[in-house]
Amino acid sequence: MKPIDVEQYTADLLDEVYPEVKIGYLTFRPSDIVKELDPVAFRCMVADEFSNLLEEQAVEINGELYYKNEVENE
Repeated sequence: MKPIDVEQYTADLLDEVYPEVKIGYLTFRPSDIVKELDPVAFRCMVADEFSNLLEEQAVEINGELYYKNEVENE
C-alpha cells in the first residue's frame, strides 16, 4: 500500500484541466507555471486537495493519505 502523493495528484489535476502554454518553441505545463510563479497558491491548492481527498476517497494514517479501497483490501 503506497501513500497518495497529494502534491503530484494536484499537479496532475492542473495539467488535466488546463492546456499547456506555448511560447515560441517552448511548452510549459500549467502545474509547473503555478509552482514557479506562485508557490503559495500551489501549496493552498495542495491543502485543498488533501481535504477533498480526505472527505471523499481517502483515509489518513500517520499523517499520510491512502485510498480507502486499498486500506480495506489490506
